[in-house]
Amino acid sequence: MLVYSLAALGLNILTGYAGQLSLGTGAFMGVGAYACYKLITIFPEMNLIMPRSC
Repeated sequence: MLVYSLAALGLNILTGYAGQLSLGTGAFMGVGAYACYKLITIFPEMNLIMPRSC
């Protein structure tokens, strides 16, 4: 939820104050989601939510 709120705040600043439409924000979020998907499929034993302690 924090990621979505940060994306909404950034888009609000660009469209509200500057009057520009930013498609880069959506592109960066898409690239990050695809990279996370590929990492999880390549390394299924790597748990990003709860890492194991030694």
